[in-house]
Amino acid sequence: MPHDLDLPRLGPYVIRGELQPGRLGARWLAVNEQPDTAHVLHRLRCPRDAAGQRRLLMAVEAVAALRHAHVLPIESFRIDADIWLCLITPYTGDASGAMTLDRLAALKGGQMDASEVRRLLLQLLSASAFSHAHGLVHGRLGLSEVLVDRRGSVLIELYGLGPRMRGLDHAADGLVRAEVRSIVGQAYQLLTGLMPLTPVVAATRVVRGLDAAWDEFFRAGLDERTGGFGSAARALGAVPERAPEVIVRRSWLRGAIRRVLRG
Repeated sequence: MPHDLDLPRLGPYVIRGELQPGRLGARWLAVNEQPDTAHVLHRLRCPRDAAGQRRLLMAVEAVAALRHAHVLPIESFRIDADIWLCLITPYTGDASGAMTLDRLAALKGGQMDASEVRRLLLQLLSASAFSHAHGLVHGRLGLSEVLVDRRGSVLIELYGLGPRMRGLDHAADGLVRAEVRSIVGQAYQLLTGLMPLTPVVAATRVVRGLDAAWDEFFRAGLDERTGGFGSAARALGAVPERAPEVIVRRSWLRGAIRRVLRG
């Protein structure tokens, strides 16, 4: 019963309420009363046979070992008495619920400014590049799988677990290209408010004053013929630089501060 949790608690965690389901299964808000911390309990389908359960736990162990600033950590996991895989991760939301990237975009009217998109893009691509270098891949990444914490940083939820549970390895079925292309597509959607459908509308036609370098980035990253960038590292190196006018303003501000300090 993935959406009908009848346990009031799981070990030290007290179940407080149901959250929106995730890509892999149901989620609940859980509180550890001793340190008074909030967490998310994920409950996923588990094989009934012992061999299948061992393979699943090995997959979770590999994913849980990954540590990166923009990958949500798996704090603990177990198979419960009803043969469900239970995972505990930090809760990054607030009293109104978990803040996912699609929810944040909706609150902002469907679009975000270029500096915000660039920051999120760098964080997601750095997480992908790091994970790929350590033998893990996630595949296509959805906006609802990206959590936004209280500082505005993004964290990918249950990174790489889906492919591992299906027995897919790092390079299987073009997962790397699919993942990188989906991140570039997210950036395009957040910046323009449009879906990255072929043919892609130039971002500079939608966002006034946007640097033309964004058009080239999206053209290369969303190309269906080539499959986009071949790696997260390559995409990371192609992210447009910060807008020149921002740099000018900051340089002017530094000069003004120096003049004040000199009296």
